[in-house]
Amino acid sequence: MIIGSGKGGQLGVYRNLSSGGFEILKGPPWDSSVTRDQTTPLGWKDAGGNVNLLVGSSSYEDGLPFGAPVKRYFQTRSEVRGGRLRTRE
Repeated sequence: MIIGSGKGGQLGVYRNLSSGGFEILKGPPWDSSVTRDQTTPLGWKDAGGNVNLLVGSSSYEDGLPFGAPVKRYFQTRSEVRGGRLRTRE
């Protein structure tokens, strides 16, 4: 389960324990504060079994014309990374 956050909060990513409960994922990048309100989180597994997550970032409140509109997180079997997708202008 993935729950977006408001500015200053943290993205909530939870693993289903298959026993009727959930466990929150901790450590970078999951426990980093977000700089903008988050919009739609979209997650999937690629053909290699790696977990990918795209999360939109809203510029509604700050009104700044720069900054990535989408942040990408991905997890391989050995690491989790977070980064910004770049857009062409």
